[in-house]
Amino acid sequence: MSEDIDLQDKSEEWTRLSQEEAQLAIRRHVAFLERKSGGQRALLTFHDLSGLDLTGANLREAELTGAKLRGAKLDGADLQDLSSEDLLDPP
Repeated sequence: MSEDIDLQDKSEEWTRLSQEEAQLAIRRHVAFLERKSGGQRALLTFHDLSGLDLTGANLREAELTGAKLRGAKLDGADLQDLSSEDLLDPP
């Protein structure tokens, strides 16, 4: 009997977010920053946000280590305390 074994390195996979999923994560993150009920810090480590419209998004204190942002629209986005070293693919 042979079994297929997946030996692919999972550490090199990113979770792709749709525009709607990203907007929901940002709304929850803003509620988190404002200490409102239902708020949740945006934990977007190794997420692929490439090409998304994040114009004006408040991503202050968001976790974006290893995030892909190539082609993302970040005009007016609050990226306070975020360094380019946090990103795998800086915009």
